[in-house]
Amino acid sequence: MLRLFLLCLTGFAAGPIHAQAYDERPLRLAVEDRLIDIASVDILRAELSETFYGDMAIHIVLAEEPAAWLATSTGLFIGMPMDLVICGELVSSPTIESPILGGSVQITGVSFENEWLERSVSILSGEATCSGAPVSTSVDTAPGTSSRSPSRPH
Repeated sequence: MLRLFLLCLTGFAAGPIHAQAYDERPLRLAVEDRLIDIASVDILRAELSETFYGDMAIHIVLAEEPAAWLATSTGLFIGMPMDLVICGELVSSPTIESPILGGSVQITGVSFENEWLERSVSILSGEATCSGAPVSTSVDTAPGTSSRSPSRPH
């Protein structure tokens, strides 16, 4: 019953119901009626960092398109909470105090174990998946190229 209430309230599940569904787009940002699901390839950097107070934080840098969405949405909804969801799990709902420009987000104040934080960074970086399915790399062997890109099962 509580899960259904949270689903109705936020528009998405508050827990990792179907982890595989989040493998392609593990990060969701939502404010009011706007939401964006962000793929690992659109996360330029995800890393653990230590705050001034000694707490661990997840620092995320977004690519141009999700960064533009973030700037617009946070500018429109100052004073409103924004949900940050990783693999279907609501991680934080900070109140927007000002527009977030530049696509850089830091998730602080999360009271998760270091193992969870490290796994979240691996998922956001594309090194792991929400479902635990292996991440494979494909190599383009066309003449003159050697790009590697993560591919995940559907």
